[in-house]
Amino acid sequence: MDLSLSAAIKHLAKIEDKMGVKLVNRTTRPVSFTQGGEIYLEYARCVNGHQSCPDSGGGLITKCIT
Repeated sequence: MDLSLSAAIKHLAKIEDKMGVKLVNRTTRPVSFTQGGEIYLEYARCVNGHQSCPDSGGGLITKCIT
């Protein structure tokens, strides 16, 4: 994926705003996922066919895709 760091940060911020949850911990240390970020990553891998999809149960992921 050919995306500048600035564009990636802006895209991530839009996703976080839409979902109403912080996905990554931004510090001076390496970036790490929040619990919501881990769930979103699992969903993204599912959508891309890298793993089987769990039942979202109407939670965080359902909020994001509706």
